[in-house]
Amino acid sequence: MVQSSPANTDIDASLIATLRVLASDKFGKEVKVRAMADGGSHMCMISRRLQQLLDLEQRKLSVPMEGAGRCGIDSKTFVDLKISPADGGSSTGEWIRAGVMSVVSGKLPPTQFDISDWNHLDGLPLADETFNMPDDIDILLSVEFMARIQGNKIIRDHSNSNRPVVSYTTFGWIVYGALPSSQKFASLSHLAIADCQRIADNLERLWRVDAVKEKSLLTSEEARCEQIFSETIKRAEDGRYSVAMPIMDNPPKLGNSLRAAIARQLQNER
Repeated sequence: MVQSSPANTDIDASLIATLRVLASDKFGKEVKVRAMADGGSHMCMISRRLQQLLDLEQRKLSVPMEGAGRCGIDSKTFVDLKISPADGGSSTGEWIRAGVMSVVSGKLPPTQFDISDWNHLDGLPLADETFNMPDDIDILLSVEFMARIQGNKIIRDHSNSNRPVVSYTTFGWIVYGALPSSQKFASLSHLAIADCQRIADNLERLWRVDAVKEKSLLTSEEARCEQIFSETIKRAEDGRYSVAMPIMDNPPKLGNSLRAAIARQLQNER
């Protein structure tokens, strides 16, 4: 997940979809926070603040994370949590796995704007009733998650094609898209990518390190033992195997142990 710095030059503004959700742990403890939907994010992310509020158990993130231009990302752990609609929607909740970041995004939208004449919103249970007012973002929802909750209903303002559209989700209707040219503010970009190629490279290096050598280095005596084994092993009619015993050409002498061996033998015969 990477957040760009605000641009210095004003550009035509775009509204990123936001949702009010109830984030909860496995014990049912809930916190109402604002989430944002970003079609460029491959993984859900949450803020360190939310992780601490719910005291969510963290586990080490084994997937390296990078932003655009191979920028480093400070997410090293992930958590599991449940999110449910807070302002509207039919969903009973969805479990997500999310990386933990110090900050997910700045306040969205950057400035407040007037929606009093946006008649195409009338009567719709919005996922975020105050989407036009700046507020902190504690959750970034991945493109995979949004595809799971999004429907196929879209409402447009036919009186002004420059206004954002409204799209149905099971968490309520979300508002996103281009804003009128009178609405200008700096843009923010977000991206979360799991670097699968790096994982594959690391696995390949691990396999090379752990690979068993095809030929091991044997001493002359070990090589002779293998040769005797391969040349003399055979299977008898009763199913048992037999093999010649390797004998050293010049075995070392046993030393002066005859007297001690005789004494031990006599002792055992008593």
